[in-house]
Formats: sequence, structure tokens, C-alpha cells
Amino acid sequence: MKDLIGFHYNRDLFQFHLGPRVKTDNFTAFFVTKNPWGQVSQKIVEGKLSFTISVAFGELEIKSIRLRSIGRAHSQIVRVKLDEIEQSGISLIPNDPEVEISFSKLIIIHEESQLLVELE
Repeated sequence: MKDLIGFHYNRDLFQFHLGPRVKTDNFTAFFVTKNPWGQVSQKIVEGKLSFTISVAFGELEIKSIRLRSIGRAHSQIVRVKLDEIEQSGISLIPNDPEVEISFSKLIIIHEESQLLVELE
């Protein structure tokens, strides 16, 4: 199951990695780390990628997110929001076949909160 989801969390680097191998254009899965757990979803509509991490329990610390490229490289960050708060200090690093979203500061997703990333 883990291979189909393509999920990995590196606690030392605070890096969240997702590379689903099934239903990549409309994907939702449960994730579990040592402490936090929750749900991750990825949708692609008309070339725009929407990626969400929702934490149900614990706190998830993130410095970067690595996503497998889907079809074509996404080259522009449209929006990154933690709950309803727009985030800044974000860079997009294409590294075929992945894209890395890097944050200038540590992002903490608290229990019952979510991080939304939109790319085009």
C-alpha cells in the first residue's frame, strides 16, 4: 500500500514526499508518521494542481514538500495557505520527475488544520 501512495516523511529534513502511482489526477489517502497522522489529497484540473495536507492528530512540521511531476512540470506557485492564512517565502524547485516546494521557515500544521498548495 505504501508503494501505491508513494508517501514518505523525513523527520530530519522536515520533508513530506508524495508520489502516488494510482489515480494521480484525483488522489486521496491516509498518512501516518511517528506522531501526526491525517489525510493527503491531490487533484489536477485543467493543468492546475491542488495539494492538501490535513492533520487529524498531532503536529506535522514541514520545511519542504516533494511531489512527483504529473504529466507536465508545474512551474508556478499560485497559492499556499495554512488554514486561511496566505504563506510567503516559498520557492518552487523543479527536479524532474519531481517538484519541490521549499519554505523559508518551518511550517507547523497543527491538529485539525490543513496546508493547501496550488500550482500551475
